[in-house]
Amino acid sequence: MQFEKGFNPTLFDCIDVALTSVLGRESVSTFYYAITANFKLQSMEFERKPLKVIQYLRLIIGEPAFALLEGAVLSHIKRRFQITGLKDEPSLKTMVELAKNAYLHSEL
Repeated sequence: MQFEKGFNPTLFDCIDVALTSVLGRESVSTFYYAITANFKLQSMEFERKPLKVIQYLRLIIGEPAFALLEGAVLSHIKRRFQITGLKDEPSLKTMVELAKNAYLHSEL
């Protein structure tokens, strides 16, 4: 599927870079290990299922802590997919939809 070859790995890269910039590589690696151990999502699947990574991370650290990281993730997605003209900061779900749209239009 098209998203699994291009969009999803790019989205995961945004997530990974954002988390690493805020938490550091060692902490992010610890969270990835916890995702694998607790939810059986193997690290080789992270690029194919970036939204699952986010969902599981949110469950591990809780909503209040995740809210602190979400801004960094949104910022990286916005920059990577060149999303402009936003008046308000959208939800993660909306930002992912905007990113998909930007990705599809850049691939045409």
